Parts: sequence; C-alpha cells; structure tokens
Amino acid sequence: DVTTSGLVWRAGMGSESAWRQMWEIREETGAHTRGQLTDQIRARVQEGRQTLAEARRTRGEIDQCIQRLQGEERKARRQLEECISLQRRLEGAGAREKTTWINSRTEVWKLQEKWRRERQGPRPTWEDRWNRKTSFAARGIATREVTGGLVEGGYHWVQDDAPQVDPLEPTHTKIPWFQCITHDCRLHTKDKVLAGFWPVRKEKHGKELPVRKTFSLEEMEDLGLPSELLWGRVPVAIFSHPDPPQPDQPRIQEVAAGEDDRTDKRLTVTASWGRQKIRALVDSAAQMNIVSPDFANLARMPWRVKDPKEWTIVKGPFDTQWCKRETLPLDITVAGKTTKVVFDLVDMDGKKDMILGHPWHEDYDPDI
Repeated sequence: DVTTSGLVWRAGMGSESAWRQMWEIREETGAHTRGQLTDQIRARVQEGRQTLAEARRTRGEIDQCIQRLQGEERKARRQLEECISLQRRLEGAGAREKTTWINSRTEVWKLQEKWRRERQGPRPTWEDRWNRKTSFAARGIATREVTGGLVEGGYHWVQDDAPQVDPLEPTHTKIPWFQCITHDCRLHTKDKVLAGFWPVRKEKHGKELPVRKTFSLEEMEDLGLPSELLWGRVPVAIFSHPDPPQPDQPRIQEVAAGEDDRTDKRLTVTASWGRQKIRALVDSAAQMNIVSPDFANLARMPWRVKDPKEWTIVKGPFDTQWCKRETLPLDITVAGKTTKVVFDLVDMDGKKDMILGHPWHEDYDPDI
C-alpha cells in the first residue's frame, strides 16, 4: 500500500478518486490475504479435530480393553478359588477314604482272625496247657535237701550217660536246667534255686539209670511252649502244684546258698527282670536301690531324669558323683516273689551291677 500510495503521489494524483481507488486496491489485497490465512487455519483446525477424534477413539478402545482384561481377571480369580475349594474337598474325601480303607482292612483282619480261631476250635485254657501231651518228667528234690548236705552235689558218671550231661563238657550249656543232675553246676544253679527243684537220676530196683536223651534249647523253642512253662513250671507240675502260691517271706539264705561263690561273706541273690537275670547284692544299709548304667543299657531298662530337687550325691569307686537318673518302676523277682523297684543309676566298680537296698527290703520284707 505504501508503494502504491507513493506511485500515486509521484504521478500527481491527489484527487478523491485516486484515493478511493487506492483504498479499493488496499481492501482487495487485505481480503485476499485474510482469505488465505483463514483457509490455512481452517485446514489446521480440521486436522486437529480429526486427530482429537482419533485419540478419543483410541482412548475408548483402550478403556474397553482394560474393562475386558479386568473382567477376565475376575473370572480367573473365581476359577482359582473354585479350584482351591475343589482341592480341599478332594483332600478331605481322600482322608475319609483312607480312614475307611484302614478301618475296612482292620475289620477284614479281625474277621480272618475270628475265622481262623473258629477253625482251630476252642482256645485252650491254662489247665489245658499243663495237661498237654508234650511234657517233661523229671525226678528231683527240694532246695532244703541240697543246702542241708543230705545229697552229694558232684557229678558221677554212669554207663550210657549222654556226654552233654557232664557239666565239664562244652555241650552241657545246650541242655535245659531241669535235665542237669549235677547240683554243683554253676550254670544251672540259679534256675534250680528259683524253681525250688533240683533234678536227680531216676532209679530202678535201687540202681541209678543213665541219662541217655536230653533236649536242646532249640528243641524247646520249636515245641511252641511258653518259656515260663518250660523253665519255671514243669518241676512244680511234677509235684501236682500247677499254680503254687507266691511266698510272702522267702528265705534269703536258701536262695543265696546256691550261688556261685559260697566263700564270699556278702549276701547275693539272683534277681530277674523279664528274661534278664542278674546277681544282686543285698545291702540293707544302702539308702537306695542301685543299678549300674552299663547293665541298664545292656538290659534296655527304661530310665528317666530325676527332678533336680531329688538329685543326690553318691560316693562311689570313681569319686563322688551326682545321681541324676533313675529307672522307671520295674518288676524285680527274687525267689519267686515280685516287687516294684526303682533303681538309681550309679557307676560302680564292675564287680556288681545291682544293689538291693533299704527301699527294696521294706517292700519285699524278706525273712533273714
């Protein structure tokens, strides 16, 4: 516009028409310029609107995808909870089935056992056991006759004697005690003392008969008889006393008279716990019943730790020691009488494994 205006002035055009023409040209030029700018802006606005619409569509698709994923997550979580619940039900059903199977197996075993017993017939009573055909007859004497010196204690050979009858033969250890006719036999003395029965030779017309046949310990087991019947009751049954009363006051001197070392001034007896037999020292001055830990472990005696308030100090061969352990109440049998005894575990000198002290004397009440 300035250029056009300058040209007009240089041309000497100062009239009103010239000015009008100039403004028309100016208006036309500005309108053209404004039109171009408007088209560009419109194009950009349109492009922006399209971009915004696409963004909104994308946002909608994203929201739909998120909602779909959340729905699938909730569905998967419900399925997981259902699986866990099903697993728990299956575990409970499995435990019930296992219990049912065990109970059924037990019932089957009971029925089989019942059928087996019915097939075998009525079970024998204790008296039936005593009257079984398999029995061992022996001739013997009482303990008082042996300790009184009324019979000879040594072994004397008779023609046709089995070699194992001789106590000096190694095979003598394999015969049962009620076939040992040697009263001085140290191997079988304690069994004879406990039974109160000392086997002797059979006689015929005043002549001693040989012992030709003996039974071995293996044969005893094969017969299926209870050990107490074989080893402790057969001699008593011969005297027609199948169930002798238990002595209230056994004579300790008679029991100790048959022990190995008769020169020892100490009083020792044979004590039994189950199948274990042991030489026990009888000491009424001892304030407790004592057993060595080595023998307790060997015999597998049950023991426990004493209350610290009950710990005691014992002076033994291996210096002064604390007595912190004791056995459970054990059934100890001496001369046929059984009492409950609790032993303190104390290390001793190895020459003795058990001491029956004052507590045992009070319960046992021996006749000394």
